[in-house]
Amino acid sequence: MEASVQRETEVNAALEDKEHWRRSLQPGLSAVLKLAQHEPPSDRLEDEKPTLRRPTKRVARHMSKTGGTFSEALLEQVVNKTFLRIIRDTDALTPQLRSGNFVLGTMRNPCDLQVSLAHFAPSKAFMGEWRTMGPPIRPKKEQCDRGLESGIFESWVLNSRRKTKAGPVGIQSVRFWLMYLASHKCLPIVREYAAKGPKNRESTRWQYSRASREANCTEAHLHSSLKSFRPTEVADCWMFTETYWEDLERCLRDYGSLSEILASSISWERFYAIRANTSLALSLDDRHSPERKSRQTGCSAYFQKEDFRKLEMDADVHLFSRFGYQCCGARQPRNHR
Repeated sequence: MEASVQRETEVNAALEDKEHWRRSLQPGLSAVLKLAQHEPPSDRLEDEKPTLRRPTKRVARHMSKTGGTFSEALLEQVVNKTFLRIIRDTDALTPQLRSGNFVLGTMRNPCDLQVSLAHFAPSKAFMGEWRTMGPPIRPKKEQCDRGLESGIFESWVLNSRRKTKAGPVGIQSVRFWLMYLASHKCLPIVREYAAKGPKNRESTRWQYSRASREANCTEAHLHSSLKSFRPTEVADCWMFTETYWEDLERCLRDYGSLSEILASSISWERFYAIRANTSLALSLDDRHSPERKSRQTGCSAYFQKEDFRKLEMDADVHLFSRFGYQCCGARQPRNHR
């Protein structure tokens, strides 16, 4: 009799705990159900159902030229450091960091990203981590500061594409693969070989090494994972450079909605203060502001030629399709009504 009563008590306690957790997730869950209603399956980001779970930390993945520097500076002031982990683009996003944590991904229109990378870090495209379609193009800083000539920019984009047996792959796709899709063992391997220097033939042969094969850091995995990845399986929430503040606020609210403890780790007062005055976050860290203000040429001006635009979109085709981008500008989300 006592055993039966004890068992009933345990069951009731478990049900109460489950109901409490369900109620704590109800706002986010309702939004998911409404979003998915009457919509056919799709690979597009906005058609995905996010996985709701109990994270312990907010993990922010940095990828160069996607607003990562600013988001890092902001998050470090807005989120309690006990609940925050920044993963820089030189570090691997390990399974341990993914498991049980809320991962924030950053993304930008690949065409806009090309313009930014070519002007602020053109040498990064030719660091030697993969064979490129053409020789390195490293314009001088003064050329970048005033805006690259179209011919130089086009050559930079075309040459920086990675040479694979299945055809050229855009540098942004390769970077995305290393940051988000490849095994966490791949990035250290690539960096070790790239350190040999672009003039060293060994620097581009990392994918043929035994360590790369064992970790599946191969061209085959590059192509297959880019073709099949689903954004919501890669990160819990995405922040897009073109809609930065709206996305960051949404991601913070998603994170905070998972528990009262996580909600209390966010300083909304500080968030809105920085939104009203971004210098509070970056101060002297925004090294690119002077150059950005003096450069007038935008993304659309560089991608006016249809054939050139098509070459770029073909090279990074899966990033464009999965995230709903056209060349230059913000994403084009579908209407879910």
